[in-house]
Amino acid sequence: MDLQLNGKRALVSGSHRGTGRAIAHALAREGAHVIVHGFDLEAAEAVAGEIRGAGFAASALAGDICTDEGAAKVADGAGSIDILINNYGTADAGSWTRTETDGWIDAYEKNVLSAVRLTRAFMGAMKEKGWGRIVMLGTIGS
Repeated sequence: MDLQLNGKRALVSGSHRGTGRAIAHALAREGAHVIVHGFDLEAAEAVAGEIRGAGFAASALAGDICTDEGAAKVADGAGSIDILINNYGTADAGSWTRTETDGWIDAYEKNVLSAVRLTRAFMGAMKEKGWGRIVMLGTIGS
């Protein structure tokens, strides 16, 4: 498949493992320079290294996207991007009946507002360029 991503820069949140890792590899195979994101630089760098080892372009970026300040730092570190994949998400193993309100608020911060924060950080520049893609996703684990 040719998605015509040569020369495009893509940030995939939470791509240090799981679904995000697979997406990062796929985008790189399609020609994008992938910015692998994780909360831990070592984990993000390991995936970026896999991508580079396969002959594709990748860099690593770490940061907490669950706060306004942290998301702004990640956005600054990523620089200009063309594609944003809001993949980060997490789940508490608790049940619906035992999860307290604070647990739900925490899950909302991580699974929804982190994507909102990154989208807000990049959408304006994408609109100005006249090109950009933003993908929101979640998995059964989030």
